[in-house]
Amino acid sequence: MDLKKNIQNWQSGCTRFFYFFVFSMMVTVFRYLVFTFLPGILGEELAATEFMWPQKELHIFGADFTWSLLGYNVLYDASGAVLIGGGLGYFISYEVGSFLAQCINFPLQRNITFKSHGNPDSRTAGCGVRKREPTICQKHCTGKKTGNRQKR
Repeated sequence: MDLKKNIQNWQSGCTRFFYFFVFSMMVTVFRYLVFTFLPGILGEELAATEFMWPQKELHIFGADFTWSLLGYNVLYDASGAVLIGGGLGYFISYEVGSFLAQCINFPLQRNITFKSHGNPDSRTAGCGVRKREPTICQKHCTGKKTGNRQKR
């Protein structure tokens, strides 16, 4: 009986991993497509707008470059014309693509991979307010006795 249950648990875990992997790869392809095509849709005007924060000029190991935490510099070709794929246009496409990918990935993983059809708002609405039973470790650290221990 235990062997049958172990095999079923193993198959369930493999199925979950398969779904998780496939959905993650599909969302990655979706993000790639958004990152590839949205800057062209947004146009050259946004691609020519430099957006970098905090823009910090650095000189390291003989190379000059501009470091930033957010944003991209404007890309130019050899003749000096603006190329699509940098600036504010690419930053917007990155943010939109990442947001949409998570909006797609979360429901797929929650509902199909992990078969959870509950309302996420009801589980998180009372975080910190809901009274919870302390864990055995918390009881041990605070000196409270658990039902499993014998009195000395």
